[in-house]
Amino acid sequence: MKNHGMFGRAAAHVRAQVSWVIAALFVAPLIYVPGLYFPAVAPKTFFIEGLGIIICALFIYAALVGERFYWARLRQPAVWVPGALLAVEYVASFFGIGMYQSFWGLMVRGDGLLMSTVLVALFYIALLIADAAFWKKLLVVMVAGASLCALAGLLQWVGGVAGFSIPFLPQSSARVSALFGNPQYLASFLALTGFATLWLRGVYYARGTYARVLLGLAALQFVVALLTATRGVALALFAAAALSLMYVAFATRTGTVRLYARVALGALALLLVAGFFFRGSLAQSSFEPVKRLAQLSFTDATVASRLFVWQGIGDEALKRPLTGVGAEHVTQLFDRIYDPTRLTEEWFDRSHNAYLDYFAQFGVVGAALYITLIILLVHGAYRRWRAGEKYFAYIALAGVVYAVQVFFAFDIPLTLLTLLLLYAAVYSGETPESRLSYHPAKVAVGVVAAFAVLWTLYPVVYKPFAANRALVEGYLYQVSDISRSTAALERGLAYNTYMTLEYGNQIEDMYDNQQTRMLSGDALKVAYAFSSSALVDIYNRHNYDARAALNLAQVLDLVPPGVEPNLVFEATIADRARQLSPKRSEAWYLLVNTDIAAASQAKSENEALLYLKDAIGVMEEYTKLVPTLSRPKLVLAQLYLTIGDAKTALGYVRDLRATDPAILTSDPAFVQAIEAYERSL
Repeated sequence: MKNHGMFGRAAAHVRAQVSWVIAALFVAPLIYVPGLYFPAVAPKTFFIEGLGIIICALFIYAALVGERFYWARLRQPAVWVPGALLAVEYVASFFGIGMYQSFWGLMVRGDGLLMSTVLVALFYIALLIADAAFWKKLLVVMVAGASLCALAGLLQWVGGVAGFSIPFLPQSSARVSALFGNPQYLASFLALTGFATLWLRGVYYARGTYARVLLGLAALQFVVALLTATRGVALALFAAAALSLMYVAFATRTGTVRLYARVALGALALLLVAGFFFRGSLAQSSFEPVKRLAQLSFTDATVASRLFVWQGIGDEALKRPLTGVGAEHVTQLFDRIYDPTRLTEEWFDRSHNAYLDYFAQFGVVGAALYITLIILLVHGAYRRWRAGEKYFAYIALAGVVYAVQVFFAFDIPLTLLTLLLLYAAVYSGETPESRLSYHPAKVAVGVVAAFAVLWTLYPVVYKPFAANRALVEGYLYQVSDISRSTAALERGLAYNTYMTLEYGNQIEDMYDNQQTRMLSGDALKVAYAFSSSALVDIYNRHNYDARAALNLAQVLDLVPPGVEPNLVFEATIADRARQLSPKRSEAWYLLVNTDIAAASQAKSENEALLYLKDAIGVMEEYTKLVPTLSRPKLVLAQLYLTIGDAKTALGYVRDLRATDPAILTSDPAFVQAIEAYERSL
């Protein structure tokens, strides 16, 4: 079939460039843009989605114009697993808690159906265009990006040890995060790209200087992954190392190599046993990776909280085992099981177990397809390795590492993209090229479709980017120029993007922690008017979100002087927050505050007493939910003393003296009054 004139030549040129554009996705790890909200995450999200949209537009045009691709690869049943998983994600989200949030996701993670759609589309495009030249380009850019990111992490660690900061890098700390802003993100990415680096070395640069350089770069990536002190990734790399050594030690025929492997395996086992016996002293180590591994136990606070979250979210997910709650709604399950006596972290949007996240969001079918994807990656790579393509063993090991590490953490777009491209590599065997049948109408459709896809850059990338910048501007001028701050925030909200929940969190934080303390008079009234109005709109849009309700109730509770409070509305919103997250203390305290405020405005002592008794009833109900929590007991003691029941108040005080005496120091005047009553007995 001949090439069709100008459009055909253009399509051939497009195909030649698409591979480089796909490879350019792995510049994302290096993108860190100060001046944005979530400067390490948001720019990567915009970059991946923006570049993904451009790639999709180019591919659609080239395919409809008649360029050759490897269409026969689509006949393999395994390659439809990512597409089937995406379809299940859409169905589950449609019947879930909120399709809008499911589609767009959250700025803090950069996930959601939109990102999943882009990543799956990139998988299929890579599958259809991939040849040896494509994989070489992709791996070179991937390895370069990952190695530079690992180098940044190493410099960050050196700076932390030596006590100085590296210019252009985030502040040094015990756990390195490089340009990812989160140690776990960096570790999970480098743990995969380390094996991709070994694959590049084995296939394209088996000998010479490049081979030695690539071996060193792979080692750098693995070392920095360990320096992040991410225990799940460390265990995953340990599992891959043990699996590799066991195979070499017992399944290979070369005697010397088998001997070395057995020695290394023995050393690994000895290291594990020594670590177990000396874990007490190792837990006091100044070297964070060793320290965190030594602290790993069921009694460790972090582990205990994760196990509690897994059990709680698992129980909630079992209530909707077929459909799940939809993408990006693990938060709502966490809110239902949140218990301040068991957890130190107040807000979770992931369970820190990707398998559980998929089950909770997309039901048993979604979880099964996700697990199938990982199994087919490892199995497919193993088959190609057994067929003589020995460097596919590295992809199989990458699959093993991924499978283990996501058991202890959640996934991010870059690691999922890496996984999907490795999956495409496994199933992009030799097949003949072909093209879609040519028709002039398809050319027109291709041009129109390409431009239509490119237009989505405006709502997907530009508007969220502009809203993000507006949020930062509003934050910077929250006190120094309240008019500019509110104007920026209003402008950002007017873009009508998926950043509304992040806007709500920041607006509440600014008003509660900064503006109420540093503003007064008309400026404070302006801040309150804007904050309360904006948070009402955000709550109406996300009335299933406990934090959105709490943000609104907390601002309504801090009415500036000269503004009439709406106690009934505040109580209604606080009660809604209590329903969404039953054990979250803030909602209960806000309900008590509304009763106390109503009592202060009562027209008679009897009316005031009724409000105070209602507040006591609210706090007693909460105390039954969390009997070991001290703060509600202190509030109850204060309320009982206020209504003149010093005897009951003293009972709570004596209980607190036995369980948590330090909390009594927070209210010296109250303690003095109780002690005076106690002396009078």
